[in-house]
Amino acid sequence: MMNTFLPRSSARHLAALTATTAYTAKGLSNACATWGDRLSVVRRDLRVRPVGDPAYVRKTC
Repeated sequence: MMNTFLPRSSARHLAALTATTAYTAKGLSNACATWGDRLSVVRRDLRVRPVGDPAYVRKTC
């Protein structure tokens, strides 16, 4: 399903950015630099652990 809030070109770019940079601090930094002024960007751990779990990650910009 296409995101109806973004122009198609932006949605494709975001999908490509997500596929190549997600889940790392550098990926979050890149996403924030590219999209942070227009979108909320959230980095989460792959398994979406609960708060308090040593593997829990949640960073935003």
